Amino acid sequence: MLNMNLFGSWVDGEATRDAVPFCRALVQVAVATQNSKLRRFILHDMLPATIKRLCTDLPCAVQRTIKKLSCQLNSSKSQKASKDLWILCQEIYAVHIQNQDFTAENPGNVNRRGQFKDWLARQKKELFAKASYDIPVGFPSDLWNWEFEDEFQRYLPTYIDILYEVDAMDCPEYGCSRSSTLLEKLRPEFRLKHGINSFRDRHMWTINDMIKRKLPAEYSKRRSRQMDKWLCKLISSKPYFKHSDERQSAMTWLMEDSPLDANLSELDVQDAVDIFYNTILFYLEPQFHPLIREGQKDFLIKVAHQFVFAEETNSCKPLEPESRDFPGHLQPYASSYIHTMKLQSKDKSVLQFVEKNNVKSRFGNLDDKLIKLSLEDRAQIVDTIRQVDIYSENLKNITADDKLKVCLQNLVHELKEEGFFNVDNDSIDWEKTCFVSLIDEFKELVFKGHGCPRYVAIQGIMEYWIISQRSDINGQVAFEKVIEGVCHTWKKNIAELWMDTRYYEESCYDLLRNPLKKILPK
Repeated sequence: MLNMNLFGSWVDGEATRDAVPFCRALVQVAVATQNSKLRRFILHDMLPATIKRLCTDLPCAVQRTIKKLSCQLNSSKSQKASKDLWILCQEIYAVHIQNQDFTAENPGNVNRRGQFKDWLARQKKELFAKASYDIPVGFPSDLWNWEFEDEFQRYLPTYIDILYEVDAMDCPEYGCSRSSTLLEKLRPEFRLKHGINSFRDRHMWTINDMIKRKLPAEYSKRRSRQMDKWLCKLISSKPYFKHSDERQSAMTWLMEDSPLDANLSELDVQDAVDIFYNTILFYLEPQFHPLIREGQKDFLIKVAHQFVFAEETNSCKPLEPESRDFPGHLQPYASSYIHTMKLQSKDKSVLQFVEKNNVKSRFGNLDDKLIKLSLEDRAQIVDTIRQVDIYSENLKNITADDKLKVCLQNLVHELKEEGFFNVDNDSIDWEKTCFVSLIDEFKELVFKGHGCPRYVAIQGIMEYWIISQRSDINGQVAFEKVIEGVCHTWKKNIAELWMDTRYYEESCYDLLRNPLKKILPK
């Protein structure tokens, strides 16, 4: 692998004069072959080293070494070497840079030598400016070396390219494959741009390490997508699964209906079933009826989406930049840069809260979309709790109205005769006319003027019927206590579920789910 250390970084004049013809030949070879790796070496290594050697007053390693060894070096040969390096630098400019140098007032001017002098003067000025930069706040002063910082900045675009290439890969398919197979998975344009033609290329070590880091996150994404599909099937499948059903039957049905992905196991199926029973049904369907499920199916599916999304957000550690990807001497600079970019990519209000703990203004700059989504979800929870309060109050009022109780007993009797409470009978047509009219009648009698959804009225019918069948509940007070207990648990469950699912697919959470595009944008 080519490295400027092979040429002694142009310290010794005699060695430099011997090496320059070879380097000039490399410049021409790069032009003739269009070899991207060789061109990158010339522009990112050879050229910077040459310019530093030509800047005699620059506070850099090569000039310090020359001064330190001045008594041992031949000054005449050093001067001749400088002239040779000037010619080398001019040739690199002519064949690799001149067409991209848009700062020249007249790119077509025949005074190419003058253009080169202007360009070289700018390069030297930039180097002196870099050498005089203040040490970044928080960076260990004993580690600071402006040349390493400059080298880091030159390598950074390549590193970002590598990160995005790995991020776009479908890793689980070949995450543990051989390096030669991994090489074939790289896009041809990426390989051409960075001159990667062997699995022994130094970039391949970095790519391989990134792949290993990415695998858990990639598995988490695949698992979440599958969990989402499973939950939607469990919610929507007919006959409906209900809380009292055996969980094993749901597991068996899922595995027969959807063959397992090679990267998933029966434990993942069990997790989906547990979420369905312990979260979706437990929190949101305290009473089952096919018409209740039908009425709130879309809402249950939405909650399932959010729950899986929240679970993935909490557990997933996606691919992000790490300082250990860089050569050892550049790692402190990479660490400082990544830390700075992370701070800049976070919501300003979070930083303000952390630094000042200013309670009054800590939410002042939150993302508008996040506020809207959070308030919409919260409003839905508040509305649901309001409906539960109305539901509870109206059911309790039944016991104080003897005429209403008689009407409801007759209505419930009709429903029972039609098989309304036989929720396990799959042959019943739940949309038949008598059910529709009786449900509407119950809603009008109990919830008149409150505009509650139809499935809430059905919930009331089921609750009223089940409680009325219990021999241990006698009298108005006992009936009201049961209703209050049921509704209190229902409201508590809804609030807890909101806390578990308040994650949104917006920019504030992108930093957690996809830090690469937020921390190191291309």
